[in-house]
Amino acid sequence: MVLRSVRVRPPNSLIFVMDERVGVIPGDSSMTPVAVTSSCVTVPTLTELDGETEILLSDPESFSPTPDLAMVWSGTLRTAGVLQVSTSDAEALLTLELLANETPVVSVWANDRNEPDVIWIVVDQTPDRDRPARGWWICNRLKPREVADPPRGAWGTR
Repeated sequence: MVLRSVRVRPPNSLIFVMDERVGVIPGDSSMTPVAVTSSCVTVPTLTELDGETEILLSDPESFSPTPDLAMVWSGTLRTAGVLQVSTSDAEALLTLELLANETPVVSVWANDRNEPDVIWIVVDQTPDRDRPARGWWICNRLKPREVADPPRGAWGTR
């Protein structure tokens, strides 16, 4: 899949990643930045009055994370063969016809948890039987970060 992108000011500062034919939108999502069902992910964007949000859609091979991007969600989504990024007005911004896998692994990366102006959606269409352990491509693409020792008394330490 070739990298696809769009710059928008979505109404209600929210986008939906789902197949509109089978997607079930999460209920009240005011408690968490990203709300999820088995067939839909809602992701906040930069407030529409503050500017545009760049939304990118790609496969793992085209994904090239920058240091400011962090994963905000990763999992499988139930679809009927299509994955769309749409607005709360049901306007399709980006559409991807899935090859054969109707439950792709989708990872959502953003440069801010609450009001990102860059959102990168990565879709792995590898058939389940051929897919390595979940997240394998993420681990291979990111540089390891230095991990500090946990403070004394933290869970699992003496």
